[in-house]
Amino acid sequence: MSAMSEPTLGELRAERNRLHEQEDVVSFARRLAQGRLDLVRAEREMRARRDNRDISGELPSILGRLASGSDRPPRDTDVPADHPLLTELDQVCVPLGFDNLKTCTDEQLLQLRDVLTEYEHARSMERQELFERIDELTADLVRRYQLGAPIEGLLDDTNA
Repeated sequence: MSAMSEPTLGELRAERNRLHEQEDVVSFARRLAQGRLDLVRAEREMRARRDNRDISGELPSILGRLASGSDRPPRDTDVPADHPLLTELDQVCVPLGFDNLKTCTDEQLLQLRDVLTEYEHARSMERQELFERIDELTADLVRRYQLGAPIEGLLDDTNA
């Protein structure tokens, strides 16, 4: 964006699009953490019932709740497996045995629950901050259009 002057309409739209893409990645990482947290909870519940089955048979019902979490239709999100947020998630889970929950100790499951809850909370806060910034940019765009900015470039992010 221009340093000395007000950003152009194109710059505002481009920044808003960039933030939307960033929010998509944060939301994806957050949903992964929520899914992992659901798996940890399911394993703990099965142990509490002294049920020795592997939770893999319960995956459709455990993870089915994730699909119904948001009213917003999902946007296509292409997040590479080595994205820093996904790498961070693996780095907090793998050392605690997430790759084989059945072999985790009860203490490891509690640690997994705690680190996943913390990770999910951090992504939720990050997501909220992104939404606030997106809302600010949208409000600025609306204000400018109400003040007479040309509508022709409204849908064209390349127009300045």
